Amino acid sequence: MTLIRPGRLLRAHAAMALALLLFSGQASAQDATNSCPPGTDRPFGERNESAPPGLARYDFLIGDWDADVSFNKIAGGTINFKARWHNTWISNGYVVQQEWRGPYTTGVEFRSYDPREEKWLGQNIYFNKSWKATEIEFDGGKMIVYITQAEDQNGPFLARETYYDITQDSFKIRSDRSDDGGETWQPGAYVIEARRVTEKTQPSA
Repeated sequence: MTLIRPGRLLRAHAAMALALLLFSGQASAQDATNSCPPGTDRPFGERNESAPPGLARYDFLIGDWDADVSFNKIAGGTINFKARWHNTWISNGYVVQQEWRGPYTTGVEFRSYDPREEKWLGQNIYFNKSWKATEIEFDGGKMIVYITQAEDQNGPFLARETYYDITQDSFKIRSDRSDDGGETWQPGAYVIEARRVTEKTQPSA
């Protein structure tokens, strides 16, 4: 795939970027019969049956997840903490929304699919941060997310998240970073283990 590299993507207005993402699926319909007009009695939180088949690759994400995070600080040392992920279909079942709530940050990641370009795309927005464009690929049972315009105290870089060991009730994420536009990679700042929240794992009242 062709990676979006830091500095090469023009910064569009955030509202426009999100609007293009949210409606990419609907705009790809071949005719009006493939769309679902407003007011249709469709359950919220389900993938649209008329959506491009490529969207089904995101199905494993859907649900509520407990996340165990191990974060390596730049100054040294590791922080271990727990977070919660709520992932659901929005925009009439054409877009995945991943809402992250943790003790150090909270935000939302949007995932969609462009059947014309055959690309999985996204946008991330976290509290007190700017919008970050993403490109996604699937390889050998893994989902790989490339995050453009990532930055830390050392400056901008290209980030990569690899979702692996994917099962119905769990998956893991490994982060990596590249300071040369994807030519070489080094271990990133965090790893995540996610476990599906079920009735048995819900806290008692």
